[in-house]
Amino acid sequence: MAARAADDLPGTFGEVTQLQQSKSTYNVQFGGAQRWGDYSHTVVDGGDGMTVWTFQEYCNADDSWGVRVVQLLAPGPATITDLQPNFGVVGSNAIFKVNGASVNHTGWFDPGSDYPKRLSASISGTGVTLKAVTFLSPTQLNIIASIAQDAPVGFRTLTITNPDGQSTQLANAFQVQGPTGIGTLKLSKTKITGGTTQSATGTITLKDPAPAGGASVPITANSGLLIFAPSTVQIPAGAQTGTFTITAPASVASDTVVSVTASYQGSMSADLQVLAPVLTKVVVAPTTVQGGSTTVVHLKVTLNAPAAAGGVTVSLSSDNPAVASVPESVKIPAGSLSGTVKVTHSTVSNPVTVTFTATQGANSKTGTLVVN
Repeated sequence: MAARAADDLPGTFGEVTQLQQSKSTYNVQFGGAQRWGDYSHTVVDGGDGMTVWTFQEYCNADDSWGVRVVQLLAPGPATITDLQPNFGVVGSNAIFKVNGASVNHTGWFDPGSDYPKRLSASISGTGVTLKAVTFLSPTQLNIIASIAQDAPVGFRTLTITNPDGQSTQLANAFQVQGPTGIGTLKLSKTKITGGTTQSATGTITLKDPAPAGGASVPITANSGLLIFAPSTVQIPAGAQTGTFTITAPASVASDTVVSVTASYQGSMSADLQVLAPVLTKVVVAPTTVQGGSTTVVHLKVTLNAPAAAGGVTVSLSSDNPAVASVPESVKIPAGSLSGTVKVTHSTVSNPVTVTFTATQGANSKTGTLVVN
């Protein structure tokens, strides 16, 4: 018998193996050729799609024949190397990938739904039921496991069995973990201003220490405004806390509340308000002028962050426009921190102090000019 494995080069076969040896002779017919070979057949097992059976006639004694039935098993299953991930939590489903290594043509095999015997897997102990085993390649499988709420925690042995009954095991391959989850999510700030270098720190605290392999906690938000670093917090095994940084986004046109969510066996949320730029000061320069002279006076309004798209309009007024007046408003362009207008002043007989008011929403700032 000579065979070839699936990973052999095309047109090549392995070494010839003798399946049956006989030292008897067969000379039943007198003269001419001896009748031989009425019983010769080779088939693939209809149950598993991988075992080969061969039925061959041989000389079992002098002038006597028999039929030898030989079962030819395929190479065994691949060696299990690891599971990704290698744990699941009680009361949940676990989806994991099984990786293996092929040695001397070993591999996992599944003949398909037309065959009664299929590739299968099992996990030792109670409380873990394998719902699906999906063949990906001779060295890779996907498994879906259902873990009961009362499943005992601890490490389990994984067994993979090919349709022909040959199997392989990996001890401590899978860990059943107890329930855990997010205990708290706290932010170091409740407000940050867009368009600035401000940031906030988020701290996640688990209800229980992270299991073996650690805990991966993704951070999300109901808005794309915020930037998280990292976007998934890795809490080491045995630890309970992890942190992440929230960086202020670009300027926003209006105050916006963003809900930040950390998810791990449940979720926890906290709100962070992203503030729009606000008016911080009004500067009049120079602060004293000879009324009606050619001296140019400017009024400058400044925000605490660059204006958002569309710009920011600041309303202006004077408490004595007959002496010194300003336009009704000044628009600060998008991306700019400030805007400037020219102050018109008139001749006076006595010094007059004029107050200018800049208003942006509910926020107002003032500046003064002394007109002599």
